[in-house]
Amino acid sequence: MVGSKLFMAPEILEGMCHGTPCDIWSIGVIIYLMISGFYPFGFRNIEHEIMNTPVLFLHNSDKFSSAARDLIRGLLEKSQYARLTAS
Repeated sequence: MVGSKLFMAPEILEGMCHGTPCDIWSIGVIIYLMISGFYPFGFRNIEHEIMNTPVLFLHNSDKFSSAARDLIRGLLEKSQYARLTAS
């Protein structure tokens, strides 16, 4: 496994094959970070949080419009098959 766990999609952490949906996940993390200045998941048990914790808008929550929240939830969908796509 190569890269920062902070940006890794659940399927990578599970050791499954990965592709474009993993990149979409990472974009969700980046957008959350750009809006709030924080990562969407805590650092204590990052793998558990990525795999099991829903996205919570705890940091600078007033900066997230409803459209931004919907977009981020779609990009950080746990299932790669339900996650938003580039198209």
